[in-house]
Amino acid sequence: MGDINKVTTGQKVSFKAETFNTIADTVNLINRSRGRTGAPEAKRGGSGNTIFVKNTSGSDIERGEVLGIDAPIMAPGTNEDEFLARVSFKGVTPDGDDHKGKFIVCADKIKDGDIGRGYIAGTCHAKVDIQAEADEFADIEDGETLLKSGASGAKILWKETGTGEVWTILSLTENSMPAIYKATADQSDGKVTGKRLAIDGTTPGEEEEHDVYYGLAEIKINDTYLLTAGFAGEPTAYPCGGMGEINNPFDLTYSAEHTEAALTDSGWSRVAPTEGHIGAIITMQVGAAFYESTDKKFYAYFRDYTFDSMGQLSLVSAERRQEVFATAQQCDEEGS
Repeated sequence: MGDINKVTTGQKVSFKAETFNTIADTVNLINRSRGRTGAPEAKRGGSGNTIFVKNTSGSDIERGEVLGIDAPIMAPGTNEDEFLARVSFKGVTPDGDDHKGKFIVCADKIKDGDIGRGYIAGTCHAKVDIQAEADEFADIEDGETLLKSGASGAKILWKETGTGEVWTILSLTENSMPAIYKATADQSDGKVTGKRLAIDGTTPGEEEEHDVYYGLAEIKINDTYLLTAGFAGEPTAYPCGGMGEINNPFDLTYSAEHTEAALTDSGWSRVAPTEGHIGAIITMQVGAAFYESTDKKFYAYFRDYTFDSMGQLSLVSAERRQEVFATAQQCDEEGS
């Protein structure tokens, strides 16, 4: 809605329902912040930063459940002074694309359309659907108001034993570090499925699907990858391990005297490899020497380096020697 127009003393006024409800929300918000409401409120149970949240999810929300962060309750265009007086948000049913790491843990039971308190930082109590005992983080699940444990989100400081829905104490400030996953299938259409890798090398958790950064080497089954935060905070896979393939590698070697002119090949690209070639093999000079006391020739020394489809060095050949030129002294001796 737009700005609410002011009136003068004695002027007759009438309110639209939307305008009156906005005024009522504002008054309720102020009264709650000043402790002037008679509504029952749960005892404060955390040390986090609380804000006011209006439940616009369409359903009642229990204490410890979550809402996705939406727009401010009071927009600056409606009442700038009130907007600047306190931080408050409308809360919606979490969306998997929009609310990863962007949620409010409700400190009160909040009926649909009502305003209550919620945590956005610090520590707090929260209900979490624990998938595996070893899980250390919790984040939103698409379409659900109950957090789900996994590899990203808020840090679980403590939890009840067992799996399923349990009470936890979360740190909303301490977010997850990148977790290592093991792919359970080849990457396809910019996504990969995998399981989180435990310190003992096992994968006890459930299979998850993740977006993959564009332009990097494709993740193959059994490869490892880092689950990191993308540009908008969404969990995104970054390849970090596993061997790529080598099949008829693109040949950039030479074993005899090089031509005077530079080679006319197009080179090799890991991202856009030449069709029919997986990987590449190149020749590199590793040394040079002149032995005056023996044959008085100048030699260069070479090795061939083979790279797999991920650009990782896979094989180094034995060193070989190639004559570059003979000295004038040697030529004189051979001619005499």
